[in-house]
Amino acid sequence: MASTTSAIVCTSVALILHFKWDSFSIHLHQSNTSEPIFKKILFLGDSITAQGSRPGGFITKIQSALPVKSHVLAKPGATTKEIQILLESSSISFTPDLIIAQSGINDYSSGQSASKIAQNHKDLLAKISNSYPKSSIWLLPIHPIHAKNNLHEIKSYHTKKTIDKWWQNKQHFANNYLMADGIHLNTIGNTKLAKFLCDKLTAFESQ
Repeated sequence: MASTTSAIVCTSVALILHFKWDSFSIHLHQSNTSEPIFKKILFLGDSITAQGSRPGGFITKIQSALPVKSHVLAKPGATTKEIQILLESSSISFTPDLIIAQSGINDYSSGQSASKIAQNHKDLLAKISNSYPKSSIWLLPIHPIHAKNNLHEIKSYHTKKTIDKWWQNKQHFANNYLMADGIHLNTIGNTKLAKFLCDKLTAFESQ
C-alpha cells in the first residue's frame, strides 16, 4: 500500500514538474541546441508582447531555452503610433543586437485600413532604425484574429520583409493557438511562436 502511494506521489510530482517545465521552456534540446546569433534582445509591442513575458509566454520560453539578455517594452492596447512613443520615452541598460517588434492588432481594432497599418509599420521600422541604427529588426506579422464576427488575417508587406509568418492556415491557427477572446495567444500559441523564434535565433544567417 505504501509503495503504491509513493508511486502515485512520484507520478504526480513528475507531472507537475513536466507542466511547470512546459510553462517555462520549449524543450529546445529536441530541435536546436546552437548558440543564438543575437544575445541581447529588445522585445517591443502591445499586449501580445506583454503577455509573452508572463509565465508560459513566448518571451519567457525563449529566455528559458537560450542564453539571451532581454528587455521588454510593451503597452497593452497600444497602437503602432503609441508603441513608437513608448520607444522614444523609454530607455534600456544595453544596446540590443536584435529588436523583435510586434504591432498592428490595435490599429485594426481602431478602424485603420490594411494600407494604413502597412504605413504605420514602415514608420515604426524607421523609428527603431533611428533609435538603434546598429540593431537588426524583426517585425512579427500580425497573426489571425477574430474581429467583427469574422476571422481576419491582416497582411503587411513590411512584416514579410523582416520575418515570415509562423503559421500556415489561419483557421487552424484560430482553432488551436488563440485564447477564447480570439486575439491573444494561448499556451500552445506561445510555445509555437517561441519555438519559431528560437529556431530562427539559432539558424538565422545575417544578410
